[in-house]
Amino acid sequence: MATDSTDAPTGELWQMIYVGVVLIVMFAVLIYDKIGADMVMLAALTACMAGQIITIQEGVAGFANVAVLTVVILFVVAAGMQVMGRLDWYAAKLLGINIS
Repeated sequence: MATDSTDAPTGELWQMIYVGVVLIVMFAVLIYDKIGADMVMLAALTACMAGQIITIQEGVAGFANVAVLTVVILFVVAAGMQVMGRLDWYAAKLLGINIS
């Protein structure tokens, strides 16, 4: 009786289930919108590193990517604009709403 070559070894099966659970929880928390997206993403990354799905070097290597740094900078700029109230002004300008 030959075994099917598409069966995942048990070592990979728990990793797939683990990552699936992490993703489902991450999306649920993002939809619930009580915790910031940055904290949710870092928690998911930390969970994957704690479960040894990825190594610590692989986990932090993404922060050296120019695209990731650009998005981080945009988050910082957007947060500053929101605190100053300029984000509402730009949104109203874009939507054509008159704000006094």
